[in-house]
Amino acid sequence: MMEGKKGGKVVEKEKITMVLKLNLDTEYERRAFKYLEKSVKSDKPFLLYNNYTLMHMPVLPRKKFKRKRTNEF
Repeated sequence: MMEGKKGGKVVEKEKITMVLKLNLDTEYERRAFKYLEKSVKSDKPFLLYNNYTLMHMPVLPRKKFKRKRTNEF
């Protein structure tokens, strides 16, 4: 997983493993909401492009969804 800001250095934070991938979208969501809150307070125009990873294979359920099912499909 890489992290950086425009014009700055890109830093490798950690390797993406299956365990990390299970919760990656919730981490992205946490960071996105933090960014949105900060940007709204700054009262300047901003853009957030958030691309979730769970659409890509392999897809494994998080613990809270394991052994649950839905009839919505």
